Amino acid sequence: MLGLGFNRFGENRVKEAKDKLKEVNSAEFEMIGHLQTNKVKDAIEIFERIQSVDSLNLLTEINERASKKKITMPVLVEVNISGETQKHGFSPREVMNLFRMTSPLKFVNIEGLMGMASLTEDTEKIRNEFSSLRILYERLNAEGYNLNILSMGMTDDFEIAISEGSNMLRIGRAFFEGIDI
Repeated sequence: MLGLGFNRFGENRVKEAKDKLKEVNSAEFEMIGHLQTNKVKDAIEIFERIQSVDSLNLLTEINERASKKKITMPVLVEVNISGETQKHGFSPREVMNLFRMTSPLKFVNIEGLMGMASLTEDTEKIRNEFSSLRILYERLNAEGYNLNILSMGMTDDFEIAISEGSNMLRIGRAFFEGIDI
């Protein structure tokens, strides 16, 4: 992928990113998978951004670890827009309160929101879930939070995500499994 001009990749696991960086030090990685608090120390060493902040406890730990390194860590807040119990993230109704509680966290920069739609062929359901995240994103910006990333859409639903305002996609399977898009 580097030979094709790609240099930024999403990774689901800290250890896998760490191993890949040993082989390809010119690549940049972003954490897109669930991050456990005990892996934060390594994560802020490896990743350019953490896209999967799914709890206040995790956000606080990232802030604490970043303060020790004297850096500001870019993050995205993961919102569970599908309501599926197997997915991580804040419920949409929790997000406004979360943002109000984050002002003391000086070593994280919340750049935006990330959400994954239901795994379904019901395009209207997917559209409604993406639309709900866009509306939340717009509401937060109207309140002055200055978010600039709305990350939604993967290989199977990226076109709907774009039409609903996504400005960051996670297209992996199409590249690595050779799926036509």
